[in-house]
Amino acid sequence: MLFFAAYCVCFFITPRQWLGETGRSVVRGVKQPVDTFVRGSLTTFTEVTGIQLPSHTFVRHGVYLFLVSVVIPWTLMAVLRRGRPVEIGFRRPNVIALRVLVCSFAVALPFLWWMVGSAGFASGYKPHLRSAGAVLFLVYYAVNMTGEHFLFHGIMLAAFRRQLRWPEPAVVEPVGGLGLRRAATWLGLAQTGGDARGHRRITRWLGLPTGCVPAVLWSAVLFCAIHAGKDQRELLLSFPGGAVLAYLAYRTNSWLTPYVLHLATAGTACAMMLWRFGAD
Repeated sequence: MLFFAAYCVCFFITPRQWLGETGRSVVRGVKQPVDTFVRGSLTTFTEVTGIQLPSHTFVRHGVYLFLVSVVIPWTLMAVLRRGRPVEIGFRRPNVIALRVLVCSFAVALPFLWWMVGSAGFASGYKPHLRSAGAVLFLVYYAVNMTGEHFLFHGIMLAAFRRQLRWPEPAVVEPVGGLGLRRAATWLGLAQTGGDARGHRRITRWLGLPTGCVPAVLWSAVLFCAIHAGKDQRELLLSFPGGAVLAYLAYRTNSWLTPYVLHLATAGTACAMMLWRFGAD
């Protein structure tokens, strides 16, 4: 947890005033080799291939994010002998994935509308959209979210467990019962608790595998932390949103489920923003 917290401070969290000058110097020292490598790699690619990449900051930052959220963490897990795809969440989503995607998206819509209603949300994203153009803007955020979810809902959900790997696939009991119970089992809830007591009975009802609650919470804390500096409403939703996304990853047996859900909600929020505030 401490390692990934420090990693997020160095590479993801933008407002660092609270670190003090010494802390900022340390962060700059950690980031400088990565920045230099990315700049050099892009220059070499252009010289060797003759392909002129867009000069926008999004290109360099997109490569930077892919390196620090995918390549480096995956290499670390491989060094720890936990780099097999199935150990870090590269799995086929189970039978309830599509159901919870649709229902979660529907539940998220009023929260998205509330979030986008903040003037700070539009002022935070529209300048990027205007400066980069729609295509580069969308490609950049797709790359950004790919790395973000691989790290927070793939790597971290493995690293924050004692075994340093994802659990065995969560059990999905057959749909049964009547009324609300039938609807709950259809969504993968209302699972048999057996002789469990206390919080474990609740997690079994939710269908969450054993030993995953701390990983869900720590992942949500850091997911919230990387949203520091953004609009207050977006920041407020980032912790519960991060917890739900982590839960869905475990429950549907793949980090791809929260990734697809976040792509859908982010795209919808962008459309809502343009509809409410216009493109100018």
